[in-house]
Amino acid sequence: MTIDYEVLKLVGGFIIVAIAANVIAKYFVKHNMPVITGLLITGIVTGPFVFNLIPKSSIPHLGFINDIALAFIAYAAAGELYLREMRSTLNSIKWMTVSQLIITFLVSASAVYFLADLIPFLRDQPDIYKIPIASLFGVVFIARSPASAIAVVNEMRAKGPFVQTALGVTVLIDFFVILFFSFALEASIAIFEGSSLNLSFILILLLELGASFATGLLLSRILSLILKLPVLFVVKSFLVVLSGYLVYVLHHFLNDITFERYQHSISIEPLLVCIVGSFVITNYSKYRAEFLNILEKAGPYIYVAFFVLSGA
Repeated sequence: MTIDYEVLKLVGGFIIVAIAANVIAKYFVKHNMPVITGLLITGIVTGPFVFNLIPKSSIPHLGFINDIALAFIAYAAAGELYLREMRSTLNSIKWMTVSQLIITFLVSASAVYFLADLIPFLRDQPDIYKIPIASLFGVVFIARSPASAIAVVNEMRAKGPFVQTALGVTVLIDFFVILFFSFALEASIAIFEGSSLNLSFILILLLELGASFATGLLLSRILSLILKLPVLFVVKSFLVVLSGYLVYVLHHFLNDITFERYQHSISIEPLLVCIVGSFVITNYSKYRAEFLNILEKAGPYIYVAFFVLSGA
């Protein structure tokens, strides 16, 4: 087993930048701005376009940090969906989610399609290509940022029906965006490759979604086993974070092996897996309090790394 010292140097350098960013971000709080604003700005300043403390060539090597953070954010997002507390706001959440999904998608996709002549890479494309691209843009415009919302809510210690509604809508929209984007992307690839949206395409998509839900249920069992272990809190926290990262490892492995064998990637959707696993633990297990405590304590460290890397 060989150790890549270049990667170790990049990770070590990033950790130092992240620690500095955490200190710098506190000055933004004094001026009534969220911590994440300071983290993002520090990431931009230290990134390849300003001081180059985080070189562009290092970003691919730091991709695992992004995987860890995204899995954790999915845990935290689904952890906010506690059905007992949300019962009084479910109707509001439902209508706000549906209206935002439909209106934002239709307006955004239509705008991209009808303004295609003003967009350089779309200008010369035939309509058959403009439609799937516009649809992808429409789905992307729907997306919200659970990470930003949860980080600000945790920082402000905000509670109440408004917060529950806002987080519920944000997380549900993120959940549906994962489903819609999977379908829109697969449909776009099929159109660009000249293949039809046949039964096998739909079956593969359903297989991926079904496998993601099943893996999410399995993940909830693994999380239950981790949370019941008689070990130190810090060890449990590490194992919870590691479990999310391993979902991404499995995703990349399945992507690679299926593409190698079938020339088509078939995999699980890691964010969906983590959302399902966290949702089950939050609503259908006796470990909710401990799980949320781990997310709350580990959250600041994960958010620092995520937002600094996002800024860079």
